[in-house]
Amino acid sequence: MTEIQEKNNDQNNVIKLTGSIFKAIAENDKIPRSIRIILSNLQSYYLELAIESPNLFAIENHQARVFLERISQAAMNWNQELDTNNLFLKKVKTTVEHILNLEQYDSSAFVKYQETIERTLSRIAKKAEIKKKRSNEKLLGQEKIELAKKNTEDLIAGKLNSQSVPDFVQSILKNEWTNVLVLLKLRHKLDSEEYISKLKFVDLLIDFSQTNPNATVTKNKILALSKKYKEGLKLVAFNPIETVNKQKQLINNLAEINKAKQAVVSSRIKDKIEPVENKTPLEITKRKTVQKTVTTPKENNTSVQNQESSNTNHQAKEEQSNTLSSIKKGMWFKFKQDDQAAIKAKLSWISPITGKFLFVDSNGLKITDKTPEELQKGIESSTIEKLN
Repeated sequence: MTEIQEKNNDQNNVIKLTGSIFKAIAENDKIPRSIRIILSNLQSYYLELAIESPNLFAIENHQARVFLERISQAAMNWNQELDTNNLFLKKVKTTVEHILNLEQYDSSAFVKYQETIERTLSRIAKKAEIKKKRSNEKLLGQEKIELAKKNTEDLIAGKLNSQSVPDFVQSILKNEWTNVLVLLKLRHKLDSEEYISKLKFVDLLIDFSQTNPNATVTKNKILALSKKYKEGLKLVAFNPIETVNKQKQLINNLAEINKAKQAVVSSRIKDKIEPVENKTPLEITKRKTVQKTVTTPKENNTSVQNQESSNTNHQAKEEQSNTLSSIKKGMWFKFKQDDQAAIKAKLSWISPITGKFLFVDSNGLKITDKTPEELQKGIESSTIEKLN
């Protein structure tokens, strides 16, 4: 066999070997298809390099061979779903372009390219790990929040079930104050002063809203409670204007309830105190008997007038009672105002003491209150309208 024939045989072997190597890469399903397509562009370069260096694929530590093996392995470790910006793909593509533009083979350049690609893959893996960790922390945090919210809702529900409270109190405790307690439960321990203070607000608000006339709630106590309310609202990001409005609304509602209680207490005290003249029990009894039996004609006339007036008042009260007896808590009304849009409000509470009707909006905030007479008059004049 001549020297030329041997050389041709060697070249044919190199061509076959190079082709088989890149064919193995192209058929490796573990390497993403996009990377296989990019690496296939190196086949012609490696063929020229193998012809110039016949022992290229025989030397295991040849840098060009090591580079091809390491990049193929890195591609198999690449997770496309975690690499949302395709950084690895872009880096491999750029590296292949650099190799194809080399004027001559440089082993140090291949070492540099290999390290750059592997560092890129490492950064992607670290970012993915951090993202996964944050996602798990967020999930755990969400579960912790949901558990704290569930426990707080059960706690408040238990306190509300044991008492009869107006709708505006229920709205406060079930909404913004639940958020306040959940936040403090997550930030502080349950025996912390911050949490205990906000938890006491629940009991105080319920106590202050009770219709028991024997309970004494002063203006200063209401103002102090409203300050606690304001402090809590600041924690859950209410804007200053809304915070002040909610604080005023709480003061007005509690003042109205406790004003009615004080009126009943005053009435009871007045009934118990009767003026007694300096006379013996026998004289007092005789005087009362004479007053009952002796009546002048003028007194008779006055008595008839009083009787007629009493009959008229009784008839008016009976008509009012018939109109208002059909009104129940939870019913919605429309209040018409001069030159202003009508306001819709729900009947939240009927005072068992004064008979006043308290109306609130959909958030449980007070809109107005009406005495039975005012409500009757409004319905008759159509300035107040019952809604279905």
